[in-house]
Formats: sequence, structure tokens, C-alpha cells
Amino acid sequence: MALSKKDSFTLTLPKSERQTLVDSKELPRRIQAKLEQASGGVDDIELTPREMSSLLRMLDFVAPFAVGKEKPRLLKIRERVHRQLERDLYPAGRRPKNAPIDPETVYQFKITLLGYKPDIWRRIQTLDCTVDDLHWILQAVMGWEADHLHLFRIRLTDFGDPEILQDPLGAAPLQDSLTAWLSEILAKRSKGFRFLYEYDFGDSWLHEIKFEGSLPAEKGKHYPLCVAGERRGPPEDIGGVWGYAELVEAIKDPSHERHEEFIEWIPDDFDPEAFDESAVNKALERLRIHSE
Repeated sequence: MALSKKDSFTLTLPKSERQTLVDSKELPRRIQAKLEQASGGVDDIELTPREMSSLLRMLDFVAPFAVGKEKPRLLKIRERVHRQLERDLYPAGRRPKNAPIDPETVYQFKITLLGYKPDIWRRIQTLDCTVDDLHWILQAVMGWEADHLHLFRIRLTDFGDPEILQDPLGAAPLQDSLTAWLSEILAKRSKGFRFLYEYDFGDSWLHEIKFEGSLPAEKGKHYPLCVAGERRGPPEDIGGVWGYAELVEAIKDPSHERHEEFIEWIPDDFDPEAFDESAVNKALERLRIHSE
């Protein structure tokens, strides 16, 4: 869900729900600190648009996979937060003027992980959304876990979180990805336009995003949608494309010096050549790109 340019959002949560969020290991530290400072039975917590976006996406990714008593609690909190935000942003079902969403147009992209052969790639379709929304779409389709910083480079401008990024890719100006829309960026671009997405500045996973054109939205279809792809994405913290190449080589060769180490580290069903389009689209279903 894309956020507007509001300075802050007021989130109202009972004490029990605040504690459930605080206990979640995936909660961003800045939000955790604000929740811990709150007191009393019900309190209003002021969150910046960036913090609200992070909270929403954490709940979208984590709540459906929680276990035990935590799962219904997180699902309940997720619904509460989404409903409150939709009321704040879209009163009477109307979209704010600074949200140039065209609900009839779908944008298609091909995402390719750079530096690794054979190619690991995905083809996606999405309604108009912010660049921040696109980040979460890419996390879902590539199988990343949103544990690290990220940045988009579109021509000579970087897009990301201005609260924490200090120009890691160079001297390019930085724009807030929460307020930059795909429709604005692509308005004067033709098919074949490319830009970069970097995830985890340590492992430096670079992705090329190629715009493949726009098409009419199909009635009854859920967007964003993955329509094609090949190979599973690498695991987190493996050391970039070079580390992943070594892992793939080692698990195939019992005589490799790191074979046993990697076999113990990866899941039993790990297959570098496997691509599960259905599983990817289930992950995308948790992302809410607002449309009328």
C-alpha cells in the first residue's frame, strides 16, 4: 500500500497488541522503541510514513507464517493497521490528489539478478505504485527477507529511505521512495528502459529492472503478479554472487572441501534450478497495492 506525503500517522493500539509487536523479532528498531515508550491501556503512537510502511510490510510478510498464539494476534493487528490507514488515506473511497494511480494500467517488468549465470530472473506485472512498493514486490519474487538496506538507481537519481541512507552508491541525489510513483518515472520512458535495484550493501545483490511496457488491467486479476521466471533466488548472507556460486558448486560435488558445511546449512529441499511460480504469487498476495 502506497502512503501519501503526510508528515505522520497516528496509530492506536491496545497495550496487549503493542506488546505482541514488541516481542516480534522482525519489528524495526525505531518502531519498537516508540511502542516501548507508550504506556497505559490504549495509546496513540505517532509514526512517520516510512515507519508506517515498514510496519505494514513486516506484518504482511510475517503474520501469515507465525505459529501458535502469535499468528491470530499478528493477523488481527495487521487488519487493524490496514483498516485505520485506509480510512486515513482514502476517506469516502477517494484517493488523495498526490497519488497518481491509474487503476486501468498494468506495468510489466523483467527483473534479472546481475553477475550470476545461468540467469535468475522474474517477470512481474503490477498496478501503479510507489518505488517503495516495488521494493517489497522484488523482495517477495526474489525470495529475499528484507533484513538489509536497499536502494534504487534510476538514471542519475537514487531512491530509498532518506532517514537512513547516506548515498552508498555515489554522489547521486536521493529521493524518498515513498513519494515517487512508477507512473511518474515511466511517463516519458519507452519499452526497454532499465534501472537498478541494490539489496544488502554488504553482499551487493544488484538487480536489473527492465520495463517491458504497459497493458490493460484484467478484471478479477490480483496484482502484483509474477507471470514467469527461472531458478530460485540465493539465500541471504551467502557472500553475494561469488559466495552463491561457490555454494552451488559445493553442494553438487561431495569432494568439495565445503560440501558438508553447505549441505548442513541449506534446507533439505534446496534446489538452485527450481522456480515455484505459485509460491511466489502466494507471497505477492500478501502485498496490498491499493486500487479502486
